[in-house]
Parts: sequence; C-alpha cells; structure tokens
Amino acid sequence: MYAGRAVHEKPTGHYLRLFLMIVLSFLAMCALMYAMVNTFGNVYSSLNQVYMAGLMTAAMLLIELPFMGGMYPNRRLNAMLLAAGAAALRLFWMATGGRRRFPTSNSSSCARGRGSRTQASRSSANSPRSTG
Repeated sequence: MYAGRAVHEKPTGHYLRLFLMIVLSFLAMCALMYAMVNTFGNVYSSLNQVYMAGLMTAAMLLIELPFMGGMYPNRRLNAMLLAAGAAALRLFWMATGGRRRFPTSNSSSCARGRGSRTQASRSSANSPRSTG
C-alpha cells in the first residue's frame, strides 16, 4: 500500500498515470519551447521543436522508471518501456542532428557572436566606395 492510496488499487493504474505523465510532459515541453518569444508574431513552429520535446520526454522516461521502480512492479513491462525509451531517445537524437559535431556551421550566431558582422559585410566595409 502506498501512502494515501487505497489497498485495492491495481499497479496497472500506475502505468496509465506514467503514460499520461509522458504525454502531458511532451505537450508541455513543446509549448515551453516558446517561453522566450516576446510576441506571437515571432512564433515559428518547427519539426525540430517536436524532436527536441521527444528527446527530453524519452530521457525523462529513462530517469523516472528506475527511480520510481517501486510503483512499477511488472519487470517485463518495465524492460519494454526502458527499451522503447532508449529507442525513442536514439531516434529523436538522430532526428535532431545529434550525429553531427557541434557547432554545425561557422555561420551560426553562437560561433560568430551576436551582432558581429559577417565576412561579406566586413569585406564590403573595407572596400573603397565610389561616390557619385
């Protein structure tokens, strides 16, 4: 018996709650991708955001299940869920480009710093301008 739970509650109810938690967490993570957007006009949905939410959700399942193992007594189902979580983690990792090295290009804002000029704008700034 778990604290605050009825004795007649079946362990399958815990698996249903785990499934609902995973689905709701996935939806929350998809929504939270837009937490730093200042106006709705700057919201651009992307498949990468879905992949990232899936990646985080799969990792959450792989952490949750072993730590809360007492709530989930079916070892075979646990093993299947862990295998599915590991497969989902691998799938979402590959879908987000996890096989490439970071950073992926030299033109990213992280690589060149925010607000700095590109090579093309630097070369045009150094070239003599014709006035006419």
